[in-house]
Amino acid sequence: MLMKKRILIVEDDESHQEFLRQALKDDYELVVVGRLDNAMKELNKGKFDLMLLDILLPDGSGDSLLAKIRGIPRFNNLRVICMTILGNLEEGMIQLDPRVRCLAKPFSEKTLKETINEVLPEE
Repeated sequence: MLMKKRILIVEDDESHQEFLRQALKDDYELVVVGRLDNAMKELNKGKFDLMLLDILLPDGSGDSLLAKIRGIPRFNNLRVICMTILGNLEEGMIQLDPRVRCLAKPFSEKTLKETINEVLPEE
């Protein structure tokens, strides 16, 4: 049996956490945190294939976490989908790192799954 790919969800809004859980729980192993410090702890504990990263969090900006992990070689293969209500952020982040995609909130389950399928390489 194939192991499920692991996704770290970094999102502080409980209703959005639940939306993501419901959309992805059958196909992926999920770890959900609501703060940047907890995200870093989880990243250091285990391997993830993808991180769904909210940009606006209570303890800082998601792009600061992204900048931090991009300097660490063991995270080179980690794919990231940023989730934001900030519409103009996408172009800059994609130009900076081809492993990063952005989704503008709100987005549908269909859009979420399509984006994940584009970002995660097939085994």
